[in-house]
Amino acid sequence: MIIHEQVQNLTLRCPRCGNSDFPDSIRRPAFICPVIGCNYVIEPDNMPPMLPDPDRVPAPHQSQYVGDGFIYDRDANGDWVVRGVYGEPSVLSIPALFNGRAVMGVAPRAFAGLKSLRRITLPDTVSVIGEDAFTDCAELESIVFGSGLTLLDRGCLRGCASLYEVTLPEKLREIGREAFADCSQLEAVSIGSGVEVIRDNAFLMCASLSRFTFGKRPPHIAVTAFSGCYSFDEAALFPDGQ
Repeated sequence: MIIHEQVQNLTLRCPRCGNSDFPDSIRRPAFICPVIGCNYVIEPDNMPPMLPDPDRVPAPHQSQYVGDGFIYDRDANGDWVVRGVYGEPSVLSIPALFNGRAVMGVAPRAFAGLKSLRRITLPDTVSVIGEDAFTDCAELESIVFGSGLTLLDRGCLRGCASLYEVTLPEKLREIGREAFADCSQLEAVSIGSGVEVIRDNAFLMCASLSRFTFGKRPPHIAVTAFSGCYSFDEAALFPDGQ
């Protein structure tokens, strides 16, 4: 049984496709999701509560520092984050240092839509992968996370349709909303014992997902975390029924 926090007054979101854009005119006791091809019957009064998803990773300041083909910026804490790359590379290895200081994160939308990208390796210094950082990198087949990663923010790997398998490090605490949504070829996920929360629609429409292993059961897994994972038996996560 998937467990969740009892959180009220949060955005209504379709559990099948993740849409939250509903005109006030169709908010009735029950209505059909307007997204083409979804057709999910939504009953607002019976919808499960969603885990809160505060904005914690601000966009960079839009100033450019260039080195080794990457574009860098400083985040709100003054730490280096990578926010882009020149050209259309297929293989990337983000350096651990820039100008003698650690690279601590991947900025929001840093590599979004980079169709050429197939493999990427992140250093152990990177603790945060920002919102939509790799969204729609449709050819991305492999991503190696560094040991220091603690947060996969909202939608950071959404739409990476060629991603087959991921292993997440022990220090990772949170898998954000829609982090792996629409990763249609993703079959296997392994997470460490440090994960505390898997948020709403984290693996939405990962239709090939069949293996999910972890070192310790996370205390909070959103009820919609595995929506549309038609090859996945959620009950297998909790064989003791708890």
